[in-house]
Amino acid sequence: MELVDPERKLFLAVSRGVYNGLFSQRAIQVIAQRYKLPILVVDVESEEIVVWTKSPTTEI
Repeated sequence: MELVDPERKLFLAVSRGVYNGLFSQRAIQVIAQRYKLPILVVDVESEEIVVWTKSPTTEI
């Protein structure tokens, strides 16, 4: 994406369950913070964004 359209911003969208499970691991938190990975946490049933964050560090 960086090579094709450097002005475009990339986001990672995950379900609440994935965020609470995967992002509770310190290694994943460090990677997301180091690369300033913006994350959208989605409630799959209601199809709503419940969190929009740049550096995931807390459980929802």
